[in-house]
Amino acid sequence: MENLPPEGMDLEIPQHVKRTLWTVWADYFATGEGRTISACIVYAHDEESALSEFKRIVDGGDFYVLGAYAQRGVIENDFTRFVFSNNVFEFCNKENEKANISVSGQFYFNFS
Repeated sequence: MENLPPEGMDLEIPQHVKRTLWTVWADYFATGEGRTISACIVYAHDEESALSEFKRIVDGGDFYVLGAYAQRGVIENDFTRFVFSNNVFEFCNKENEKANISVSGQFYFNFS
């Protein structure tokens, strides 16, 4: 087949091109009576593309991204554990680089 690379050619994807899992989260509160915690775990090239994915897939992401944090890897912290179950973390860690993964969630409450 003419589309195959030459024999012995390294097919490894360069690190600067390879996407890895990133976790992005935001904790928003204004008046003290309500709170919105948003999070996603997505494949991205870097922090900027992870934040762009957050904006795209999280409800209200255009606004919440202004206070969002992004970190490479599947991150379990007080905010992400509030949104995702242990099963989500286990699956993402186990299937990393085996499946295309995009997980998002949001928790909202308001007492007013």
